Amino acid sequence: MQSTFLLIQFVSQNIALLCGALFAGAATYVSLVEQPAIIDGGAELTGTYILLVQPRPTYFQTFFAAAGGLAGIAAGVTGNAALWLAGGLVLGLAVLFQLAVILPETRRLSQADLMADPDTASGVLRRLTKLHAVQSLAGLASLSMFILQV
Repeated sequence: MQSTFLLIQFVSQNIALLCGALFAGAATYVSLVEQPAIIDGGAELTGTYILLVQPRPTYFQTFFAAAGGLAGIAAGVTGNAALWLAGGLVLGLAVLFQLAVILPETRRLSQADLMADPDTASGVLRRLTKLHAVQSLAGLASLSMFILQV
């Protein structure tokens, strides 16, 4: 019985670390590189970006945050470790934030007529950049908790 808990703890810790790192990396990349470059590119680049890329990063990030959150919670429960549990909960909150706040903004951006009203599209994209900064901080915080617990 003890070996089963150790195996579950080991597997869930590794899944949490991997998914937390992928989520934090993706969110940070979007915040620091992708969206600022698109804002600088103007309305034409924004339109191309929306047609070709969105909303795939949202689904990618949501999946890894959810998997990492569940694995972190499992690692915290099986190993009686508060930082694993806290990191998993932070990733779980990031999923809720992604679904409740970022996804509607992404849909709003994809429905905007980018060529007719580039100011609205630019404003939504600027808000998305700030929202992704929150996601980046959540991802980096949870990853830090996971690493400190290892």
